[in-house]
Amino acid sequence: MDAYQIIRSAPHAPATLKLLRKAFDEAWESIAGNFGDQPQTIQAARIKLAKILVRLPTKENVEQMRTDAVLRMARDYQVIDSQPTAKTAGAS
Repeated sequence: MDAYQIIRSAPHAPATLKLLRKAFDEAWESIAGNFGDQPQTIQAARIKLAKILVRLPTKENVEQMRTDAVLRMARDYQVIDSQPTAKTAGAS
């Protein structure tokens, strides 16, 4: 399943799905450069962003939905980055 399929399958009215798609496209455009050029990494990030968007409370304001999704995505990645790895956990 790709990101657009996740958005299309969300239980929202067609007008809301259109807003979600626009918010997704704008959000992805603003963060895409952070995910390198590996297709699997890009696909995983796009799916994560789509899932975040469809789970957030919907709004009529595309800019607000985009901002909320990007902030949530950044927060999720900060948590991942701040967790110790096996390499750093044992290093003293």
